[in-house]
Amino acid sequence: MALVRRDDSRYWWISIYRGPKLPRIQKSSGNEDYAKAEAMERVLRLGLTQNAHRDKLVAALDGIIGHVEDHGLTFEAAYQVYVSDGGSKERHVPSALKKLTEWMAVHHPKIETVQAVSRGIAFAFADDLRPTMSAKSWNNVRGNLRAVWEASLRRVGSGVNIWAAVPSSSTHDSNHGRPFTDREIIAILKSCQAGVVTGEWYHASIMALYTGLRQGDIPDLKWADVKNKTLRLVPSKTKRHALAVTIPLHNAVVTALTDLPRTTEWLFPIIRKNQRSSATRTDFAKILEHAKIDRSAHVTFHCWRHTWRSRLAAAGVPADVARRMGAAVQGIDEKSYNQDEVSLKRGVKALPPLPKPRSSKSSKAGASESTVGSGAKAKAKVEIASPPAALILKDFGIEVCDRGHYRCSSINGLRLPPRIVCVAEWWGSFISALFSSP
Repeated sequence: MALVRRDDSRYWWISIYRGPKLPRIQKSSGNEDYAKAEAMERVLRLGLTQNAHRDKLVAALDGIIGHVEDHGLTFEAAYQVYVSDGGSKERHVPSALKKLTEWMAVHHPKIETVQAVSRGIAFAFADDLRPTMSAKSWNNVRGNLRAVWEASLRRVGSGVNIWAAVPSSSTHDSNHGRPFTDREIIAILKSCQAGVVTGEWYHASIMALYTGLRQGDIPDLKWADVKNKTLRLVPSKTKRHALAVTIPLHNAVVTALTDLPRTTEWLFPIIRKNQRSSATRTDFAKILEHAKIDRSAHVTFHCWRHTWRSRLAAAGVPADVARRMGAAVQGIDEKSYNQDEVSLKRGVKALPPLPKPRSSKSSKAGASESTVGSGAKAKAKVEIASPPAALILKDFGIEVCDRGHYRCSSINGLRLPPRIVCVAEWWGSFISALFSSP
């Protein structure tokens, strides 16, 4: 142990040797006077070598340096400091603090500040709480408390983050959910439209299905975030790293957004109103229950994200594009950004449309017909305005569909591979122009 001076401080610092191959610990003495700093260093040396009681050691140091007791930050004040420093405003952080304060009220009712919580108290809290929850939940609680303590220590200017010493759980017991099937997607959207709960859940579900947004980000969406059929925002998950997200919007999302009224700046004001309570989760749980979907396998709103990633993979979107889907670090050059957005738009365009319920008639006739995105047969849609053109195209094996559209899977009995679909589209346009010309 020795006293040293540092270029970045006007105080004397106490350097503590911990052994070979271990970095020294340096603590500020808080004194410019060498005599006072040396007295403090002697008391520390005596306390470490003789295992002096912590309270007596602290009292002795306070008497030497003339320190007046500082009551420190309360738990609520520490949380406000954490938020003001850019911390997450999601409810899981105050929830972790609430668990700690409730436990402290029972076991240490006289302690009311962050600085008064010792490492031993932190370990005791961990021993009591860890068996009551999953390993993932405990790691989240520990991480949230550590972040709050770190912010409060930066504000106070000294101290040790006690939660850094508390070990996290290495057990992987989290439930990751699963993707929704097409039948479940249809049932959920029907339940949303049936008015099971109040809110914009139908439009929010379509948004999540085609963007992969988490439930916590849905209430924070603004109309200003949507420009030129592209969604740009900073999700709460990446807010600390200032990582912006760019997500080209699928036509299904664009169509759904046209039905929403612009009464406020928020896309989903009713969902946003309930985001601070449990209503957001219970509302979607009621929708799942009405849709008769088994929730025992950890089926939640987050399953939309799993469905989004699964549909990207089924559509043939490369894995690297799927991983980068929507992610763009701000500050990169415009050329790289444009190239990235082009690949993202191509990936979103490959996503299949919303699944539609099969009628009894179509289910019999469509037994040999391929589903969307399966790749079993190529399909082309050609919009024709002229009835004579429709008759001629029908003779070539192009089947008549709704709203003047025509679906082609073969011409004169020959199946069309995907690359020949463009030929069918060109042929339909040529016939249409031929009959529409004077």
